[in-house]
Amino acid sequence: MQHVMQKIGRPIRKRKEVFGLKKRQEIQNRPAIRLIFALYYLGLVLGALYASAQSGKQESYLYYYVNGFLERHTNGSFLSVFSLSFLALLGMHLFLFLCSFACFGMPFILLFALLRGISGGVIGAFLYLEYGGRGILFQVLILLIPTVIQSLELLWFASHTLKSSAKMFQHTMLRHAGAGALNPEDTLQDFVLFATIGMSGAILEGVLSMLFGPVFGIV
Repeated sequence: MQHVMQKIGRPIRKRKEVFGLKKRQEIQNRPAIRLIFALYYLGLVLGALYASAQSGKQESYLYYYVNGFLERHTNGSFLSVFSLSFLALLGMHLFLFLCSFACFGMPFILLFALLRGISGGVIGAFLYLEYGGRGILFQVLILLIPTVIQSLELLWFASHTLKSSAKMFQHTMLRHAGAGALNPEDTLQDFVLFATIGMSGAILEGVLSMLFGPVFGIV
């Protein structure tokens, strides 16, 4: 009887160990997550401030950039919106993936989070300043859900790559024993998982642009 109970208890202990390890890893990753999201929110503020400073200057690059973005989202074409959104997203994932294996990848990952926030802040503020209520409605109906999905998964992936790059730095530059014990397979799985989530956001962005974009015609 005791032998049977030991056999039953082994898988339970293994599951507890696995879940406990995952929980500890997630707790250890919290500082990276907080830092990444803090930089993203800072970028949103900076982007909004920049857009407000450029408001009314139609010769600025901001107008060229945002008007191109709006024209693509209001022409009713699913493929053009989805393809550009997904390809840009895939490029960002590849960039973060490569940074995770670089001992000096951390500054670039942090800069990525900041620039991602600036881009979102610029577009959001520009739509409000130039189009008022119509711009806000455009964001709510077309951009809000896809942007939330893509930004969350990108920032979460960035926090994972930041931690991996920090381990590489510790192992390569500081010679900490065991710090470089990275599993490329785990990082690749994260890449596929987060890129797939991002692709769902790109699909939704294309569908919403096809359905609601032509209604606005704000360009």
